[in-house]
Amino acid sequence: LFVDGNHENYDLLYNYPVETLFCGKVHKIKDNIFHLMRGEVFNIDGLTFFAFGGATSTDKAGRIEHISWWPQENFCLAEFDNAAMNLEKVNFKVDYVITHTAPIRFLEKVPDAASRAAECKTSIMLSELITSTGSLGISTRIITVKNQCAAGCIKSCCL
Repeated sequence: LFVDGNHENYDLLYNYPVETLFCGKVHKIKDNIFHLMRGEVFNIDGLTFFAFGGATSTDKAGRIEHISWWPQENFCLAEFDNAAMNLEKVNFKVDYVITHTAPIRFLEKVPDAASRAAECKTSIMLSELITSTGSLGISTRIITVKNQCAAGCIKSCCL
């Protein structure tokens, strides 16, 4: 299971079939590799997980669109609406949030990270979601997954 980051090949990723797994929508990459789609809530072993991948590339100027950079790295309105609808179904209470980027308040003590996150549409959305609901982030653990490829190879993870 993985969430997308900001350097995925979205043209490829979004062509995989969509299935339901653990009560949420996924892209099936292989029989044992699944992309957790943005805004979905998953029920796994009695725990709820809200998935919201993506992030803004800070090195976009040096990349080539649809070769090394994709506009889909940031969420669209439909993905945001899907997230709001699914979170409303669980009363905005989940056990874990799985994301590629973190809300700004989690990055304040990391040199340069907070300033980069301040320009990231996904980080801003997660920060506003925590502020407006008051529930995400208090009893919820944020899992930020870094260094993964579109095939789902997660190299490291910070809890």
